[in-house]
Amino acid sequence: MNPNRLKLSTAGGAKEKIVKDTTITPEKSVDHMGGWLECLRTRNRPSADIQYGHQHAIATIMAAAALDTGQRHTYDHDMRVISAG
Repeated sequence: MNPNRLKLSTAGGAKEKIVKDTTITPEKSVDHMGGWLECLRTRNRPSADIQYGHQHAIATIMAAAALDTGQRHTYDHDMRVISAG
């Protein structure tokens, strides 16, 4: 698989097609460590702040749970609960 030509598809996912099949082209890499150090110097907010980290962690936990159980998982934002279903 060429990592520079990934395909987004609904195959194997939800019964309803929400997204169209499309080819994903990676964007230019961002130097997050350099940006973080710059934020320490300037006291500005980083481009990938705690909210992005939280969203990434939830997605990773949901993917691991789905892999372990073989079931799709959903996240209830208000209750902050991940559940199968």
